[in-house]
Amino acid sequence: MVGWRISVDSRRQVRLGVFIIAACALSVALPAQQLPTFRSGIELIEVDATVIDGDGNPIPDLQAADFSVTVEGEPRAVVQAQFISLRAAEGDSLPVDSLGADAGYTTNAGADPGRLIVILVDEESIPWGEGRHLMRAAAEFVDSLSPGDRVSVVAMPQPGIYIDFTSDHERVRRAVAGMSGLGIPPQNNGFIEYEVLQERRRRSEATRHGIETILETMQGVEGPKALVWISGGFVIAGAELGLERMAELAAAARTTLYIFMLDEPLADTSVALSSGQPDAFVVEQAPPAEDYGLQLGPASRRLQEQGLMAAASMTGGSLLRAFYNPGPLFARLERELSGYYLLGVEMLPSDRDGEFHEIDVSVRRDGARVRSHRGVHVPPEGAGPSEEERIMRLLRAPVPVRELPLRVATYAYRGDAGDGEGMAILVGAEFDAGGSVPEALSMGYLLRDSEGAVASHATVQVVPNLVEKPDGPVFEVDFIVRVEQPGNYFLQLAAIDAAGRRGSVEHPVRADRMSAGPLSAGDLMLADWTSAPAGEIPTRVEAQVTSGRLLAFTELYADSPAPWDRTRVEVDVLDGATGSILAWGQARLEGSGGDRRSATAVVEVHDLPPGRYVALARVLQDATEVADVRRPFRIVSQPVP
Repeated sequence: MVGWRISVDSRRQVRLGVFIIAACALSVALPAQQLPTFRSGIELIEVDATVIDGDGNPIPDLQAADFSVTVEGEPRAVVQAQFISLRAAEGDSLPVDSLGADAGYTTNAGADPGRLIVILVDEESIPWGEGRHLMRAAAEFVDSLSPGDRVSVVAMPQPGIYIDFTSDHERVRRAVAGMSGLGIPPQNNGFIEYEVLQERRRRSEATRHGIETILETMQGVEGPKALVWISGGFVIAGAELGLERMAELAAAARTTLYIFMLDEPLADTSVALSSGQPDAFVVEQAPPAEDYGLQLGPASRRLQEQGLMAAASMTGGSLLRAFYNPGPLFARLERELSGYYLLGVEMLPSDRDGEFHEIDVSVRRDGARVRSHRGVHVPPEGAGPSEEERIMRLLRAPVPVRELPLRVATYAYRGDAGDGEGMAILVGAEFDAGGSVPEALSMGYLLRDSEGAVASHATVQVVPNLVEKPDGPVFEVDFIVRVEQPGNYFLQLAAIDAAGRRGSVEHPVRADRMSAGPLSAGDLMLADWTSAPAGEIPTRVEAQVTSGRLLAFTELYADSPAPWDRTRVEVDVLDGATGSILAWGQARLEGSGGDRRSATAVVEVHDLPPGRYVALARVLQDATEVADVRRPFRIVSQPVP
């Protein structure tokens, strides 16, 4: 008699943990349950809840009063309920002032909200080659995602396919479509079936440890996430035995599990068609055998389904059983992931005992279904993440965090003589004012070069200025980042305001002009003439002119002694749409030494109506243009005569 004895390589599990942790590069392990104050000023427990209708569409119009929440069976007040859309509406265009390249700055306000999705394929649970139709549907799901979505792929067991969070959907699609299953097909021999079942138990245990490792790692990734687990079955000793840790880790990582189960091999497709079974369906509760006319199969098959059902139930997710046409299931998933509620739930002192507390979320809306984790963990007083850790977590988020609207602009120049050959990048940022001016604000930044290497990073304490602008009051901050070499960089900026709102944004930095050619120019800085009475231009996100005079500044650099007496700088004001010159001014060159000059110009713009324009500084030697820099600005109003 032939028996199957395929040993589990425990070393694979170790490699999986090391590989994922190294790839995600998350060195700070943080509790997921933050304690925001929201707008009320009251410390609350943050709870994610997805509320959908019967077709999987999010229900976006619920208020705090529509939710009911209990913690350990005791009712709690829901103070805030904010619906957060994770999909840009079709046909919407970004407002002009959110287009970073055109506006001269970058903002997270108009960014594609993006979603974080991990596709985990348990290849050895799927019979050899029988997952082709399911994986094709998963690949089509990847094709349907928006450009801002970040997707990761993990094939188990490891080492195997692994792709970290990326917006390269084509790469992900190819990886997913290339998998089809590596498992042992069903056996009719009772002894062989028993051996296979025992092997599946061992494999399921390895899978559970692998998923726990992934969830533990994802605690350091900001925002809600979806783990799409594609499996042929998951065998555990009891309905919920050993899954408590998975449930706690999923809640801490703000990750919902969507489990796709390959129901039967394709050889049985004709039976499914003739019996009138559906293509695919969502299992919200374990169905009895007679539902949908299903044949649940032998005991081993029921065990595999019950394990997946228990995992979905314990983690607040769902089990989706796929037959020969799983496409509708993935279409439903895409709809379901398009929005969620961020709830602020009343917190009691007893919640800070460091334990995992059972929580239940429901809504008063007929036909609505809620997906939310079954537990919540609140760290004891003083045991939560530090301000610096929270900032670094925002900086590591694969997608922009948009709770706090941020705008950032940069201005790159060569360093002063005392800075050697380094570069000075002046950073100006502003964020919506949500209350009184804080004495200091913690912000953090990461500056990466074009290869992704970190060139500079820090958490900085800045004192914001409250400034009234036509679009409303904002807090302004500025600071300097120094780097050794010119080049192209990406600046990631993160901040948390006094109301607990979090925001992050990424901005491209061009600091390569200062090494291009024998004569080059730094960035063009603009301001209203009245805002710089002493000749010092403030580092602003956007110049807004109200006096009828535009002040422009840049620096010129020469690699060798330059004929400065034959060099001049002209500043033109252009129509942003047509490029025609509407006004111009001659810059004054100042400085000593042979390799550097500053250029300052005042351009009269009294005759131009309010609107957006572009300033262009052209550097000429004799009649030849050798360099140019430009930056948009805005005329808000003209002075009253």
